[in-house]
Amino acid sequence: MNQKYTFLIGPLIFFVIWYLVSVLQLVDALFLPSPTKVLLSLYDLFFTKCDIYMPLFSSARRMFVGFFIGVISGVPLGLLLGSSQFLYSSCEILIDFFRSIPSTSFFPFFMLILGVGDGPKIAVVAFGCFFVCVINTSFGVVHSSPSRLFVAKIMGAPKGYLFFKVRFFEALPNISSGIKISISYAIVLVVVSEMFIGTDIGLGRLIYDSHYSYQIDRMFAVIVATGALGYFSNKLFSMLENRLLHWSGKSN
Repeated sequence: MNQKYTFLIGPLIFFVIWYLVSVLQLVDALFLPSPTKVLLSLYDLFFTKCDIYMPLFSSARRMFVGFFIGVISGVPLGLLLGSSQFLYSSCEILIDFFRSIPSTSFFPFFMLILGVGDGPKIAVVAFGCFFVCVINTSFGVVHSSPSRLFVAKIMGAPKGYLFFKVRFFEALPNISSGIKISISYAIVLVVVSEMFIGTDIGLGRLIYDSHYSYQIDRMFAVIVATGALGYFSNKLFSMLENRLLHWSGKSN
Protein backbone atom coordinates (compact mmCIF):
# COMPACT_ATOMS: atom_id res chain seq x y z
CA MET A 1 0.00 0.00 0.00
CA ASN A 2 1.16 3.51 -0.79
CA GLN A 3 2.67 5.12 2.32
CA LYS A 4 0.34 8.12 2.10
CA TYR A 5 -2.69 5.86 2.65
CA THR A 6 -1.35 3.98 5.68
CA PHE A 7 -3.21 6.35 8.03
CA LEU A 8 -6.43 4.66 6.87
CA ILE A 9 -5.41 1.21 8.16
CA GLY A 10 -6.20 1.86 11.84
CA PRO A 11 -9.68 3.37 11.26
CA LEU A 12 -10.60 0.62 8.78
CA ILE A 13 -9.59 -2.13 11.22
CA PHE A 14 -11.56 -0.40 13.96
CA PHE A 15 -14.74 -0.18 11.87
CA VAL A 16 -14.39 -3.77 10.62
CA ILE A 17 -14.12 -5.02 14.22
CA TRP A 18 -17.07 -2.84 15.24
CA TYR A 19 -19.14 -4.16 12.30
CA LEU A 20 -18.30 -7.80 13.09
CA VAL A 21 -19.17 -7.34 16.76
CA SER A 22 -22.49 -5.86 15.68
CA VAL A 23 -23.31 -8.50 13.04
CA LEU A 24 -22.32 -11.42 15.28
CA GLN A 25 -24.34 -9.83 18.10
CA LEU A 26 -21.48 -10.16 20.56
CA VAL A 27 -22.89 -7.08 22.26
CA ASP A 28 -26.57 -6.25 22.52
CA ALA A 29 -27.55 -3.79 19.76
CA LEU A 30 -29.27 -1.68 22.41
CA PHE A 31 -25.86 -0.88 23.90
CA LEU A 32 -23.71 -0.93 20.76
CA PRO A 33 -25.51 -0.11 17.50
CA SER A 34 -23.93 -0.97 14.17
CA PRO A 35 -21.61 1.58 12.54
CA THR A 36 -24.15 1.90 9.72
CA LYS A 37 -26.86 3.07 12.14
CA VAL A 38 -24.46 5.51 13.75
CA LEU A 39 -23.45 6.96 10.39
CA LEU A 40 -27.12 7.33 9.39
CA SER A 41 -27.81 9.08 12.67
CA LEU A 42 -24.81 11.33 12.09
CA TYR A 43 -26.17 12.21 8.64
CA ASP A 44 -29.54 12.92 10.23
CA LEU A 45 -27.96 15.25 12.78
CA PHE A 46 -26.07 17.27 10.18
CA PHE A 47 -28.26 17.18 7.07
CA THR A 48 -31.84 16.14 7.88
CA LYS A 49 -32.85 17.51 11.27
CA CYS A 50 -29.78 19.76 11.46
CA ASP A 51 -30.12 19.87 15.24
CA ILE A 52 -26.43 19.48 16.07
CA TYR A 53 -25.20 22.85 14.86
CA MET A 54 -26.27 24.94 17.85
CA PRO A 55 -24.95 22.43 20.42
CA LEU A 56 -21.72 22.13 18.41
CA PHE A 57 -21.31 25.90 18.26
CA SER A 58 -22.07 26.31 21.98
CA SER A 59 -19.58 23.64 23.05
CA ALA A 60 -16.91 24.92 20.66
CA ARG A 61 -17.37 28.47 21.99
CA ARG A 62 -17.00 27.38 25.62
CA MET A 63 -14.08 25.16 24.71
CA PHE A 64 -12.09 27.78 22.81
CA VAL A 65 -12.80 30.65 25.21
CA GLY A 66 -11.63 28.56 28.17
CA PHE A 67 -8.71 27.23 26.14
CA PHE A 68 -7.48 30.71 25.16
CA ILE A 69 -7.82 32.03 28.72
CA GLY A 70 -5.80 29.06 29.99
CA VAL A 71 -3.11 29.49 27.33
CA ILE A 72 -2.66 33.27 27.52
CA SER A 73 -2.38 33.09 31.32
CA GLY A 74 -0.45 29.81 31.62
CA VAL A 75 2.29 30.40 29.04
CA PRO A 76 3.52 33.76 30.45
CA LEU A 77 3.53 32.37 33.99
CA GLY A 78 5.45 29.32 32.78
CA LEU A 79 8.01 31.59 31.12
CA LEU A 80 8.36 33.58 34.35
CA LEU A 81 8.78 30.48 36.54
CA GLY A 82 11.20 28.85 34.12
CA SER A 83 13.40 31.95 33.94
CA SER A 84 14.25 31.69 37.64
CA GLN A 85 15.44 28.49 39.29
CA PHE A 86 14.34 29.95 42.64
CA LEU A 87 10.78 30.61 41.44
CA TYR A 88 10.60 27.25 39.67
CA SER A 89 11.69 25.33 42.78
CA SER A 90 9.45 27.40 45.06
CA CYS A 91 6.27 26.81 43.05
CA GLU A 92 6.91 23.28 41.73
CA ILE A 93 5.10 21.44 44.55
CA LEU A 94 2.20 23.91 44.51
CA ILE A 95 1.70 23.57 40.75
CA ASP A 96 1.96 19.77 40.84
CA PHE A 97 -0.57 19.70 43.68
CA PHE A 98 -3.20 21.81 41.90
CA ARG A 99 -2.78 20.16 38.53
CA SER A 100 -3.36 16.78 40.23
CA ILE A 101 -6.81 17.91 41.36
CA PRO A 102 -9.56 17.20 38.76
CA SER A 103 -10.61 20.51 37.24
CA THR A 104 -14.28 19.57 37.46
CA SER A 105 -14.04 19.36 41.26
CA PHE A 106 -13.70 23.16 41.30
CA PHE A 107 -17.00 23.62 39.47
CA PRO A 108 -19.03 24.33 42.64
CA PHE A 109 -16.47 26.98 43.60
CA PHE A 110 -16.63 28.57 40.15
CA MET A 111 -20.43 28.44 40.27
CA LEU A 112 -20.46 30.35 43.57
CA ILE A 113 -18.28 33.07 42.03
CA LEU A 114 -19.56 33.18 38.43
CA GLY A 115 -23.17 32.05 38.71
CA VAL A 116 -24.94 29.30 36.77
CA GLY A 117 -24.30 30.33 33.15
CA ASP A 118 -21.39 29.55 30.86
CA GLY A 119 -18.88 31.14 33.24
CA PRO A 120 -18.24 28.08 35.45
CA LYS A 121 -17.86 25.75 32.44
CA ILE A 122 -15.39 28.11 30.78
CA ALA A 123 -13.53 28.49 34.08
CA VAL A 124 -13.21 24.69 34.45
CA VAL A 125 -11.67 24.48 30.97
CA ALA A 126 -9.37 27.46 31.60
CA PHE A 127 -8.25 26.00 34.94
CA GLY A 128 -7.26 22.67 33.38
CA CYS A 129 -5.50 24.21 30.36
CA PHE A 130 -3.71 26.75 32.57
CA PHE A 131 -1.73 24.17 34.52
CA VAL A 132 -0.89 22.11 31.43
CA CYS A 133 0.60 25.21 29.79
CA VAL A 134 2.44 26.35 32.94
CA ILE A 135 4.12 22.97 33.43
CA ASN A 136 5.13 22.44 29.80
CA THR A 137 6.35 26.01 29.33
CA SER A 138 8.38 26.20 32.53
CA PHE A 139 9.92 22.78 31.84
CA GLY A 140 10.95 23.91 28.35
CA VAL A 141 12.59 27.09 29.66
CA VAL A 142 14.42 25.35 32.52
CA HIS A 143 15.76 22.64 30.22
CA SER A 144 17.05 24.94 27.50
CA SER A 145 20.09 23.70 25.58
CA PRO A 146 23.16 24.31 27.80
CA SER A 147 25.44 24.49 24.75
CA ARG A 148 23.45 27.30 23.12
CA LEU A 149 23.23 29.21 26.38
CA PHE A 150 26.99 28.76 26.91
CA VAL A 151 27.83 30.03 23.41
CA ALA A 152 25.53 33.05 23.86
CA LYS A 153 27.13 33.89 27.22
CA ILE A 154 30.64 33.53 25.78
CA MET A 155 29.67 36.04 23.10
CA GLY A 156 28.60 38.49 25.80
CA ALA A 157 24.84 38.32 25.20
CA PRO A 158 22.79 40.28 27.79
CA LYS A 159 20.22 38.55 30.00
CA GLY A 160 17.31 39.85 27.93
CA TYR A 161 18.80 38.38 24.77
CA LEU A 162 19.48 35.05 26.52
CA PHE A 163 15.86 34.82 27.58
CA PHE A 164 14.02 36.00 24.47
CA LYS A 165 16.39 34.73 21.78
CA VAL A 166 17.64 31.50 23.35
CA ARG A 167 15.51 30.23 26.23
CA PHE A 168 12.17 31.24 24.69
CA PHE A 169 12.91 29.63 21.31
CA GLU A 170 14.27 26.55 23.06
CA ALA A 171 11.01 26.30 25.00
CA LEU A 172 8.72 26.74 21.98
CA PRO A 173 8.41 22.99 21.20
CA ASN A 174 7.37 22.36 24.82
CA ILE A 175 4.99 25.31 24.75
CA SER A 176 3.50 23.92 21.56
CA SER A 177 3.09 20.48 23.16
CA GLY A 178 1.32 22.04 26.13
CA ILE A 179 -1.07 23.92 23.85
CA LYS A 180 -1.79 20.77 21.84
CA ILE A 181 -2.54 18.77 24.99
CA SER A 182 -4.72 21.63 26.21
CA ILE A 183 -6.89 21.45 23.07
CA SER A 184 -7.77 17.82 23.77
CA TYR A 185 -8.16 18.52 27.47
CA ALA A 186 -10.51 21.43 26.74
CA ILE A 187 -13.00 19.38 24.73
CA VAL A 188 -13.02 16.66 27.41
CA LEU A 189 -13.68 19.18 30.20
CA VAL A 190 -16.40 21.09 28.38
CA VAL A 191 -18.32 17.94 27.41
CA VAL A 192 -18.05 16.48 30.92
CA SER A 193 -19.24 19.73 32.49
CA GLU A 194 -22.19 19.89 30.07
CA MET A 195 -23.15 16.26 30.71
CA PHE A 196 -23.02 16.13 34.48
CA ILE A 197 -23.20 19.73 35.64
CA GLY A 198 -25.88 20.90 33.27
CA THR A 199 -26.55 23.31 30.44
CA ASP A 200 -29.43 24.19 28.15
CA ILE A 201 -27.50 23.39 24.98
CA GLY A 202 -24.22 21.69 24.13
CA LEU A 203 -22.73 18.44 22.87
CA GLY A 204 -22.54 17.04 26.40
CA ARG A 205 -26.24 17.78 26.95
CA LEU A 206 -27.08 16.17 23.59
CA ILE A 207 -25.12 13.02 24.53
CA TYR A 208 -26.84 12.81 27.89
CA ASP A 209 -30.33 13.41 26.47
CA SER A 210 -29.79 10.77 23.78
CA HIS A 211 -28.67 8.29 26.43
CA TYR A 212 -31.63 9.16 28.67
CA SER A 213 -34.11 8.56 25.83
CA TYR A 214 -32.33 5.34 24.73
CA GLN A 215 -31.39 6.80 21.33
CA ILE A 216 -28.04 5.03 21.51
CA ASP A 217 -27.20 5.38 17.81
CA ARG A 218 -27.77 9.13 18.13
CA MET A 219 -25.64 9.19 21.28
CA PHE A 220 -22.73 7.55 19.46
CA ALA A 221 -23.20 9.90 16.51
CA VAL A 222 -22.80 12.91 18.82
CA ILE A 223 -19.73 11.27 20.37
CA VAL A 224 -18.25 10.90 16.87
CA ALA A 225 -19.00 14.58 16.17
CA THR A 226 -17.32 15.53 19.46
CA GLY A 227 -14.26 13.48 18.54
CA ALA A 228 -14.19 15.16 15.12
CA LEU A 229 -14.21 18.60 16.79
CA GLY A 230 -11.18 17.68 18.88
CA TYR A 231 -9.42 15.94 15.98
CA PHE A 232 -9.76 18.81 13.52
CA SER A 233 -8.84 21.38 16.17
CA ASN A 234 -5.62 19.44 16.81
CA LYS A 235 -4.96 19.06 13.08
CA LEU A 236 -5.41 22.79 12.53
CA PHE A 237 -2.96 23.56 15.31
CA SER A 238 -0.49 20.95 13.98
CA MET A 239 -0.52 22.67 10.58
CA LEU A 240 0.24 25.98 12.27
CA GLU A 241 2.91 24.33 14.41
CA ASN A 242 4.66 22.85 11.36
CA ARG A 243 4.80 26.28 9.76
CA LEU A 244 6.07 28.16 12.78
CA LEU A 245 8.30 25.48 14.33
CA HIS A 246 9.71 23.96 11.16
CA TRP A 247 13.13 23.82 12.84
CA SER A 248 11.89 21.83 15.86
CA GLY A 249 13.52 18.43 16.26
CA LYS A 250 16.41 19.19 13.93
CA SER A 251 19.93 18.59 15.12
CA ASN A 252 21.74 21.35 16.97
